[in-house]
Amino acid sequence: MPRRAGVPKRDVLPDPKFNSKVVTKLINQVMYDGKKSTAEGIVYGAFDIVAENTGKDYEIVAADTERDNWMTAEEAKDYGLIDRVVYKRAEDKQ
Repeated sequence: MPRRAGVPKRDVLPDPKFNSKVVTKLINQVMYDGKKSTAEGIVYGAFDIVAENTGKDYEIVAADTERDNWMTAEEAKDYGLIDRVVYKRAEDKQ
């Protein structure tokens, strides 16, 4: 970190599998102690599970769940992201 000049902005390279900078940033957020291959396995595994449950391709799911796309609980169920919607919390039995 220089004392006088501003810090230059560093950009990340796109992910090799999805060719997306957003996926690279997600992998970097998941990464712990520099274990990038483990973080990639976690992120790619999550993408596999979502693609399998929704029945849609990776690129379609990534585009549909991009940043400012909000879904209601019913829309998420219809899309295949969740299995069911809980409307009322179960009472604690003691």
